[in-house]
Amino acid sequence: MKLASYNVKGFHNTAKVRALWQWLYTNDIDVLCVQEHNKHECGGQLAHHQGYTSFYGGSMQFSGTLIIVRDQLSPTLAFNHALGCLLGVNIITDDGPLLITNVYGPHASVPRSELW
Repeated sequence: MKLASYNVKGFHNTAKVRALWQWLYTNDIDVLCVQEHNKHECGGQLAHHQGYTSFYGGSMQFSGTLIIVRDQLSPTLAFNHALGCLLGVNIITDDGPLLITNVYGPHASVPRSELW
């Protein structure tokens, strides 16, 4: 299984999004944890794209984490912190269930204290 993590510092540029997906396919990544996606309109949503499920952390106001998982791993949402800083997905492996956790620690003191 191939796992990767990437801080994209925002998906405001569509070329960056296309490049990320191309990299994912080219490298045959099974699970990708993304930080700072900043697509607030996607917070708390699921999306499906060419054999992968994308779990967007947070809500419409706060978003930062994203986990993209190959569909054949049967991913399900485990937890989603309201600030978008902490996201968990359960997957099925040959060795049994596995919990993937993606954490993005906020810089501001109030959200940081709420998370930790």
